[in-house]
Amino acid sequence: MRRITLWSRIALSITFLYGGLVKMANPWTTLGRSIVEFQVGISGDSPWVHPLSVAIPWIEVAIAILLLFPLRWVVLATGAILMAFLGLGVAAAWRQMQVACGCWGGTMLVGPLWFGEHGGMFLMALAADSALVRRLFAPAWKMA
Repeated sequence: MRRITLWSRIALSITFLYGGLVKMANPWTTLGRSIVEFQVGISGDSPWVHPLSVAIPWIEVAIAILLLFPLRWVVLATGAILMAFLGLGVAAAWRQMQVACGCWGGTMLVGPLWFGEHGGMFLMALAADSALVRRLFAPAWKMA
């Protein structure tokens, strides 16, 4: 069980680190365009676009670093963030929008591959929570 949680945290950490670094390498306007395209109340001339576009990559890098430590609140917060991203994707798909998510530099459209990626990352966040893994899998291992 410890290996499951450790490797899930490491995989999430690498994913968030890569995503953050890719966004930092691109102009902030690329992520800003994606934020506006989701149509969540932030328009192109909103004062929030630039700060969010600059802060999100740094937050992802901070999450990547924090995930390397066995801190339950970091894992739960990461799961909550991933659920929020999934919610944005579901809302965009429901409205039949063609939106580039901005995840890997603004090239991936929200669609089946995107849902698989974010759903898998959410499941990794669940697996990274050692208390949850013990609760879910310990009864099955005791029965075997």
